Order: sequence, then C-alpha cells, then structure tokens
Amino acid sequence: MSNNESHWRWLWHVRCPQRIRFCGEVETVSHVLRGCLEALAIWVRLVKRDELDEFLSMELQQWFVLNLSDASHFSNEVTDWDTRFAIICWCLWGRRIRDFFTRSLRK
Repeated sequence: MSNNESHWRWLWHVRCPQRIRFCGEVETVSHVLRGCLEALAIWVRLVKRDELDEFLSMELQQWFVLNLSDASHFSNEVTDWDTRFAIICWCLWGRRIRDFFTRSLRK
C-alpha cells in the first residue's frame, strides 16, 4: 500500500461527528454535498440526466472515488471533471461551514 493510500484509509476511518443542524434538519456530509438545494442546483447542470439518480444516491465513499477516477461516468463535460468535482465539493463544504460559524457568532 502506498503512503497516499494509507492516508486515505486513515481519513475514511476518522471518528468525528458527521451530522450538524443547520437548515432546520439534521444534515449529513452527503446532504451538504448532494442533497441540499444549493448542491442540487449545481449538480443538475453538470451531471448527465440519465445518471443523476445514481449520482445523488450512491454511498458517499464510492461517490468520491468514482467521480475522482472516472470522468466520463457522470459528467456532461468530461474535461477536468475530477478537478471540477473536487472544487465544487470543497466550495459547498466551505460555504456551509462558513455559514454555520457566522450564525453561531451572531447568537
């Protein structure tokens, strides 16, 4: 196993809270990255229509691996899909965290 693979294996087994309350419901990582309205508005424009149900429902780790390794599976535009996918996930997560802490500071 490469050093890179061992880091990923460690990351997927980190014990930490996976749910937060934000938009009136308990949110999971999957919700933030795929299920909330902000995320859906992005993915429906970029993912092939006939693959959207699978894209939105597959297990989270498999979802990451497939999108980072097989650009042609879900993407309407194959060019740089892995990079676009990673940046979109990073932006969605960052926005949610920023909004969460902004709301917490206002209280």
